[in-house]
Amino acid sequence: MPDPLYSIPAGSDGQVPIESPDIRGRLWWKPDIWLGGVGANKYIARLNDLVFDPIPLTLEIVDHVNEVTYVPQLRQINFNGLGVLLSQQDIVFGVGPGTRGDDYRAYLDKSVYPYVLAIDDRLGVPGSDAAYAKIFRSGNDDVAISKIYNTSNVFVSSNIPLETVAISGHTNYHYKSIPPCKTTDDLISGDIITVKVYSVSGHVVKVRQCIIEETTAIRDHNTTGRRITGISLESAFLSPTENNLLIYPLNVPINALNLIGVVTYNDGTVRLPVDGTKFRLHGLEQVSANMPEEVELVLQYFLSPGEVSISPGGTLNNNINVPIRIRVAPSSWSTLTNGYAVKLFCFPQWNPSASRYQLRWFMFGLDRNVYFEVTSAVVLSAETGAFDGALYGALQRKRVSLRLSDVSMSFNTFTHVQLVDINLFGPPSSITTPWTVKHVSGSSNPEYGIQILAKLTAGLTVNVSAGKTTYADWLQAVYRNSQPIHNPAVEPTAPDPTHFVLMYNGVENIYPVSSWNQNLPRIEGMTEYQNVYIRFVRTFGGSEFLELCMAAMILRNEVI
Repeated sequence: MPDPLYSIPAGSDGQVPIESPDIRGRLWWKPDIWLGGVGANKYIARLNDLVFDPIPLTLEIVDHVNEVTYVPQLRQINFNGLGVLLSQQDIVFGVGPGTRGDDYRAYLDKSVYPYVLAIDDRLGVPGSDAAYAKIFRSGNDDVAISKIYNTSNVFVSSNIPLETVAISGHTNYHYKSIPPCKTTDDLISGDIITVKVYSVSGHVVKVRQCIIEETTAIRDHNTTGRRITGISLESAFLSPTENNLLIYPLNVPINALNLIGVVTYNDGTVRLPVDGTKFRLHGLEQVSANMPEEVELVLQYFLSPGEVSISPGGTLNNNINVPIRIRVAPSSWSTLTNGYAVKLFCFPQWNPSASRYQLRWFMFGLDRNVYFEVTSAVVLSAETGAFDGALYGALQRKRVSLRLSDVSMSFNTFTHVQLVDINLFGPPSSITTPWTVKHVSGSSNPEYGIQILAKLTAGLTVNVSAGKTTYADWLQAVYRNSQPIHNPAVEPTAPDPTHFVLMYNGVENIYPVSSWNQNLPRIEGMTEYQNVYIRFVRTFGGSEFLELCMAAMILRNEVI
C-alpha cells in the first residue's frame, strides 16, 4: 500500500477518494472502489483485498496498487474445482434457477441512423414502482447507450419510459415492458448489453443482460405473443357503408381530413395520427378538393421493431398496406352544424408590453350566417410547434386544429384542421409590411398583408384604403387575398361584398363598400400599431346579410 503521507489525487469530479484507516483485508463491492474517474464516495482498496463485481458475477483480488494514482490492479479469481472462468456469454446463455437459457435478445436495426434498439418483449418488468430503463454496454455503467429523440430528431433523454403490457382477458396495472429506443453505439451481434430498470425515485429495481442480434426482422418469439390482426382508418368522412371509402366535401382544404390510423392487435387497439411517422396515406397529395373526383389511395403502417403482423393483407418491407378510396363530392350548402365547411382566418397583433406579436383567430362557415372569434379555442399542433411572435424573416408554417363543439354546443364534435403560413418582418413601427399570412398554406394561394396599413389622420378619422387608388385594386388586396370561403360547385368565386364592418375593441361600425377610400370616424381608443379588423358582408333582404370573411390592418399615424 502506498505511504498514506503521499497526496491522494482528486478524481475527474474534483473529489478525493476515501482511504480507509482499517488495515484489515476487506471484501469490496466493485462500484464502491476507486478505479479512476469520479472520486466522490469511492474507497481506496488495499493489496489482497477482494472485490465482488455484480456484473458479470465475478470475484477479483487486488494484485497491485499504483503508488501515484492509487488505482488497483485486479485479477479475476479462478476457484478450485471449477476449472474454467465464466465469460459474459456463459452467464447469459447458462441456465440457472427460474431462468430460461439463450432467452433474452436485444435486436439492433442498423438500416437507419440513429440505430433502433429493441429489447426482447418477453423481458417483462413487474411492480408498480418501475418507471424507466437505461441500457449500458456490459462492464461500463458510466454512460448509457440508450437514446430517446423527439419528433424533430433532437436527443431528449437516455431514460426509456416503460409501457404497460396489454394482457388478453385481464386488467393489467403493473406489468410493463421496455419499448424500442435508439442508439448511436456501433454494436455487433454477440455483444453483451446491460438493461437496468429504475424506480420513480431513481433506484435500480432490476438488472438483466441481453445479447445483441443485428436484424431488421424480429423473430417470432412464441405463439401467444401480441400480434397485429389489421389496420384501418378513423375519420368523420368515412362512408357509413364502406369502411375503406372517404367521402370528402368539395372546396374544403385536404389537410382538414384529420385522419387517425387504427392498429388492431389480438388483444386490443392503438390509435395514431396519420402524419407520416407510423401511418401514411399514399396518393393524398394527388387529390384536389376543388373538383369532384375519386382517387385510389394506400394506407401504410410502419412496423416497429418487435411487432409481428398476421393481417390478411400480409406485410411487405416491414409495412402493412391497405387500399383506401377518397371521393370528393359537392356537399350541402348549410354544413356548419354537420361539422366540416369552415375556415379559419389568422392575423398577428402587436403586444407592446411584450414587444412581440400574438395571433388572433376568426372562424367563418360556408353557410355564411355567423362568424366567431375562436382565439382561445384554436390549438397549435406539437408537430409544427408554437408560434414565435418575435421571429422575424422566417416562415412559420403552423398546423392548427379547432374542435367545433368548443365554439358552440350546437356544432358537431368534428375537429377542423388547417395549415397556415405566417411571416413576420419586424415591429409595426418600422416597415410598411410588418407581416403577411396565407390562411391556407400553399405556393399558389395569395399572400395577405403586403403594404396593408390603415391611416389615422390628423382630423380624428381613419382611412382603410391601404394606399390603393382604385376599388378593384383595394378589393383584390384586402378582400380576395384574404381567401374568403366559397363553394366552386355552385359559384366560381366568393360573392362581392356590399358592406364592410369596422371593428375595434368590441365596437362595430358598418359602411357600404363605396366608403373604401373615405376618411371614416375613428372608434374611441384607436391606438397606433394596433389592428383594426374589417369584416366583409353582403346584405340581402333588408337587414340580413352574409358573413364573407375577415381582414386586418395595422393602424399608423398619418405623416404630415
